[in-house]
Amino acid sequence: MFAQRIVLLAVIFLLWEINAAVARRQADQVTDANRNLRTADQNQAASERLLWSYDSKDDERRWGWPGDNSSAASKWFTAIAKYRKAKKTNFWYPDDFIYAKLRETHSEADIAVLCQKLMNTSKAKKVAKTLQHHLFQAWNNRGMRLEDVADLLGVLVSTTNSVRSGILVDYQLKLTGEAVNRVRHG
Repeated sequence: MFAQRIVLLAVIFLLWEINAAVARRQADQVTDANRNLRTADQNQAASERLLWSYDSKDDERRWGWPGDNSSAASKWFTAIAKYRKAKKTNFWYPDDFIYAKLRETHSEADIAVLCQKLMNTSKAKKVAKTLQHHLFQAWNNRGMRLEDVADLLGVLVSTTNSVRSGILVDYQLKLTGEAVNRVRHG
């Protein structure tokens, strides 16, 4: 009876490791397969930084159509979320690695918009929310005001763009929350 339990535990552990390895492989495949992403050097003007910019000569580029859960970024974030869930830790696919991978080909504005979009439409909400939190923290550490973030996003503070205004509102809430904490704790 004892030997059967050990064999059962070994099989469960083996299946768990295989599931984690497959999720990691899927995350790496999505990263390698997405060669059409623009480089950060090409994101010079605010109009080029717009996530869903479209003209007749160029199909929707970079992240996919709004609300499209089949985009490469959405698949990548979902694969990362599955991998983290299987491993029960962020150790093997940390947030700074994800950010560095995205920064190789995208501006901070693009990453913020991607995170906002994925928080609203994706199965990978937790990964996107955590990554956006780190991005907000970096902006806050640089002393960026709401107007600076709006300029980075290429919009006015009073924008009607739902995704970018969501980023501004979330960042403003973070700034307000930190100011309240400073007042409370002296």
